This record gives sequence, structure tokens and C-alpha cells, in this order.
Amino acid sequence: MTPVQLHALFGHAFLFATLTAFQGCPDDGEVTPTPQPACDTSTGFFQPVDAATLEPYTSDGTLTLNECEQLCPTSSSEADCWIEGLECCAEATSASGETGVSCVGPMICVGRRPEGFCIDRPGRVGTAAGRLFAGAARLEAASVGAFRTLERELRAHAAPEALILSARQAAREEVSHARSMSALARRYGSEARMPHLAPAPIRSLEALAMENATEGCVQETYGAMVGVWQSRMARDPAVRRVMRRIAADETRHAALAWQVDAWVSTRVDAAARMRINAARHDAVVGLQAQAVVAPAASLVRVAGLPGAPAAGLLVQDLRRSLWG
Repeated sequence: MTPVQLHALFGHAFLFATLTAFQGCPDDGEVTPTPQPACDTSTGFFQPVDAATLEPYTSDGTLTLNECEQLCPTSSSEADCWIEGLECCAEATSASGETGVSCVGPMICVGRRPEGFCIDRPGRVGTAAGRLFAGAARLEAASVGAFRTLERELRAHAAPEALILSARQAAREEVSHARSMSALARRYGSEARMPHLAPAPIRSLEALAMENATEGCVQETYGAMVGVWQSRMARDPAVRRVMRRIAADETRHAALAWQVDAWVSTRVDAAARMRINAARHDAVVGLQAQAVVAPAASLVRVAGLPGAPAAGLLVQDLRRSLWG
């Protein structure tokens, strides 16, 4: 899979989703309103709240964003990391029967997450768009380390020099992405917090391939498509300009992931290939579950995020045409 082939695929999928999900898209980029789906703890985290506390907030299981922010704290025993920019919260029951709420945020799919990375909420500062861009900046910065690790591991496993050099170039581009996203975060009143990641040891070829399949072939591939979408649909011209450049880079990064995947498939046995394919399949299923969570209207307008109908269709189209 080359960048040119991915660009062609993204153009097809963008047109498909636009024609299907939009009803005469207005000039300001608004989508036809759709009902907010109930939140699912599988796409967020469960926060215990006693029934007496919860009762004044809701009678039908659905909470407003403001109510959600009051009930969902900045950390949870059920979550290793804070979900940036809460957008959805619903009454829920844990597996053990506890009453509480399910806290979910919008998907941030730009960049490649290294092992051990966690999105960290920088506080309730700025607008929803500012918090989203701050989270994206943090992820882009983490991707620098992810690609540097990929470069080291590819070299250690005697990969073709072209793959090694592409990973090095991707790391350089992610530095620029982090700066651009940080600037957008400040534009909307937030400040990005950069991650501190310890150098990772060289992993087995299969472990490298598993991460590449989920983070590159799935998350980064979808993220590149969302970047194309944002570059056309964001109301803010500054966001469109930034996302146009980032989407082009992320398309190359996604293509690199598929090229690494193809190379690895010639170096591992059939059982390892089955495990790698299973990991990719599970990542697609998880992505499909996340895509039904509707982002706030402000993020659709300002940041150009696809609404739930369009996001779901984009994932379906990629699953049919690329992920199989």
C-alpha cells in the first residue's frame, strides 16, 4: 500500500461518507443532527456514583456535557488515563452491580501511540476544541518516540533501509505536528502537556508487528482519513491549513505501516501472522465501537471532526476496502 493508493482510497471514502451522511451540507459545515447514542464503558471508563447523587441529574439515563463533567472526575480507578475532552456521559451499571456513569471522550486518532502512552487531561482549561487540540498535540509528541523506537527496531531486525529511513522521517514530521497542534490548542485557550516516555527496549519482530498492525494499519490509517476530512470540513481556516499538511504526512505514515506489515509477513511463521491479523481485527472492532460516540457540535464545526454517522461510515468503508 503506497501513499498514492491511500490518497485515492481516502478520496473515495470521503465522497462516499459525504454523500451518505450529509443532507445538503450547509455552508457552515453543520451536519444533520442525530440522536446521541448511549455511552458504553468499553469505549471509556466507569465511574461509581451512588444512586442518591445520580438521581437529581437524570431520569432517562442521558446526561448533558455539564452534568457529565460534574460527575466524571479527572481520574478514575477504572482508567489508567484521562479521556481528553469529555463529550458523552450516561448512566451505567458495572459488572459487579455498582451504580455509576460511563465517561467517554471523542476519538483522537492522529499519530502512533507508543507502548505505555496515556492521554492526560491538562485541566478544564479552554474550549472543547482547545482541549481536543491539546490532547492531539500530546499524542503527536508521543508519536515522535514511537517512530524513533520503530526505527531502532527495524534496524535491529535487519529491515530494508527504505523502511528505516521512512520511520526516521516520520519522527521528524511528528515534531512539526506536535508544534502545530500546540499552537491550535493555544488558539482555543488550552495548553498542551508533553509526555515523558522512557526509552523502550528492542522487542521481538512479532511484538513490533502487533503494535504496527493496531497503531499503524488501523489507528493511523483511520487518523489520516479523519485528517483529510478535517482539512475540508473545519470551519476555522487555520485548522484546515494545519490538517491539510498533517493529513498528507499521516497518509505517508499509514502507508509505511502497511509496508512494514508486508515485510514482516515474509519474516514470521503462519501462527504469528494469524496473531498479528487477529490483533488488527480487534483494533478495527474497537475503532468501530468508538466511532458511534458523537463529538460535541463545536468540535464538528471548529475542528471538523466527522459526526457519528459519517465516522461510522468511514470506518465501514475502510473495513470493506482495506481491512477486509
